[in-house]
Amino acid sequence: VGSQVGSPASQASAASERAERATCVNPKTKERRRPLTRAAGRPLLGTPACAGATPVEHEIEYINTYRAAKHVMWVLRLMVRCSRRRKLFCFGLVMLMMELCFFWAAHNHIRKNDAGKSLAQTQRERKQGRSPSTYRPDYSVFNVSLPILYASSPGLLRSIPVSYQVPSHVIESGNYSSHYEGWDHQKDKPPLFVYNPSIVAISSDSDSQQDHNSNSPSLPQYLALFRVSSIHSCGFPTIEFWKHPTDFLGIGLLDENLLLVEDLVVDINQHLPRIYGSKIKLQDVRVFRIHGRIYFSSGIFLIPICIETGTLDNRRSLDFVKCEDGGSKTEVPALFGPNRMLRLFVSGDAVKLQNVNGKNFQFYESPSGSILFEYWPHKPRVVFEINGEEFDRSYHMGRGRGMRLATFGEMQEFKSDHTPSPRSKVASALDASLKTFIKQDRGSACCLEISHKYYKDLISPTIRPELSKRGSIFVGIAHSKSRHRMESTQGDRYNYLSRLYAVSTNEPYELLARSGLFCLGFSDKTDVAAIIGAAENYGNLTKRKQLELNGHTYNCPNIHFVDSLIGKAKDDSRAIISYGVNDCLPRFIEVSKQDLVRHLFLE
Repeated sequence: VGSQVGSPASQASAASERAERATCVNPKTKERRRPLTRAAGRPLLGTPACAGATPVEHEIEYINTYRAAKHVMWVLRLMVRCSRRRKLFCFGLVMLMMELCFFWAAHNHIRKNDAGKSLAQTQRERKQGRSPSTYRPDYSVFNVSLPILYASSPGLLRSIPVSYQVPSHVIESGNYSSHYEGWDHQKDKPPLFVYNPSIVAISSDSDSQQDHNSNSPSLPQYLALFRVSSIHSCGFPTIEFWKHPTDFLGIGLLDENLLLVEDLVVDINQHLPRIYGSKIKLQDVRVFRIHGRIYFSSGIFLIPICIETGTLDNRRSLDFVKCEDGGSKTEVPALFGPNRMLRLFVSGDAVKLQNVNGKNFQFYESPSGSILFEYWPHKPRVVFEINGEEFDRSYHMGRGRGMRLATFGEMQEFKSDHTPSPRSKVASALDASLKTFIKQDRGSACCLEISHKYYKDLISPTIRPELSKRGSIFVGIAHSKSRHRMESTQGDRYNYLSRLYAVSTNEPYELLARSGLFCLGFSDKTDVAAIIGAAENYGNLTKRKQLELNGHTYNCPNIHFVDSLIGKAKDDSRAIISYGVNDCLPRFIEVSKQDLVRHLFLE
């Protein structure tokens, strides 16, 4: 080997490459980068890691070189001890052990370095918004759910005054009790928290593309509604806020990157009874698009709304949500953020559902145009088909006179007890281990239509026949809640988990598949709208409230509550999930439609 030194040119090239590695020079860009060191100040062993590499690559390099050096020192110490006795025998034994140690170190280095590079590549691809590889679900733990391609965490709404936030010095000191000791709900301002967001697209693909190609500023692509409340689970005592709760409604316009363009807050519970002449109490609100109009729902009420956005009204991208010219409407005055850029109106009769009780109801349209009202997702599955003509007639009648509550009784019921188990035996076993959870899941978000092209690779004439003859399926998300407060190291509390399910797009809208239960994660610094200020303090606090089940702690909130699952504007391959984190913060994530289906139908 020593004689095969190569040509002078190859020697120079190799020497240059070694010099570049040693001084942290990128061979492609010729950019010089500072060598990294460990947090304790120790330099990395071996070839210095450069600042452009990922943390995973740094850690793998450090672990491998450190372990190799550690084993060499151990062998050398053994040689010194043996040399005092049988030198020849000890020398041979030491040489053999050195060979074994270096073989193990090299093997371990290759295995772990390959794993680190693979993980680092995955992280880079996700950061760039690409699906890293063909997704195969891991059902063995609750906090491994779907690959997140993009995330946004807007934190607090900008329209909420600072006086309605918990001061930073109170959070840093932890003196909540003393700070709010004399709090009076009749005269003092409660701290407000923003969570449980619901979202709907308000633009068509053609209009979005037209706006995208222009040089105009960020334009609204989505309408989002938020719960704004003094009730929270951020991770510190709520004092008197639960006894005297304050609940408002936040409204926000989001651009294509899920960043807030405009927002305001209204006291919806004060004004709706005045508008409709009937008692209406709202808390968690969901927003839907039905027959080309925007409605929000809470419990048994479904209310049509529209908005006016000042200078943005001439944008075609707002056609689905802006108020019609000359149409009757009643404004809901802004409590925070009153300006001419964003105003909320009620635009027709409120629909009050008859002969049903509860909340978490879902409304969506079938491919044939029928309006569907999901009462229970499964065990049993109960869906009502609403008479579309009566629904539209009720809306238009409300525009010609004062607003009122329109009772609604013309609904055809579809009921099914068929409830397939998760395909994965591991997921089924994990679900079965939750003895204290309610077995009948409740609705969270429904329904997103996913076409055949996103699951055609999963089917054949003999495999998954429930999919083979379907041009599309509906996918929704349900949630399960613990029956009572469960013990944890952070105190007794309720826990929430979610589940994907697939249903038919045709009558009788039966259940096709269910996934195992899972949780969605905390906001983090990679989210595009990184939370700052008071919201950042809330985020740091709520990360202490991790999910604890069956003696295990999972890196996700003990409460995550999904409110919407919709298709992404301008990208049919992706979906958006909106959810609340520990009744404290809102979060929006983008996932692949293909990954949704694979999580449902792969074993």
